[in-house]
Amino acid sequence: MGMIDVTLSAQGIKVCSRGEALPLSRLDFTRPFNRETEGVTSGLGLGLYIANAIVVKHGFSLHYEHVEALNCFEICFKA
Repeated sequence: MGMIDVTLSAQGIKVCSRGEALPLSRLDFTRPFNRETEGVTSGLGLGLYIANAIVVKHGFSLHYEHVEALNCFEICFKA
């Protein structure tokens, strides 16, 4: 398993790990399943859906970006 980098700041919490970029079709965290990828062994996005629901429930937002071969998810605190 690769390294995971966690960064805490006044703006939020960022978690990054090495990997290929997620396809655009999997970046809608408001849907629990993606019918285009259903049945594949790489997962269906249910975990991201649940994480997003928890983050939103607490008044924050979840953002994704792929930078320099890193998948980065950030929980952004609202001012």
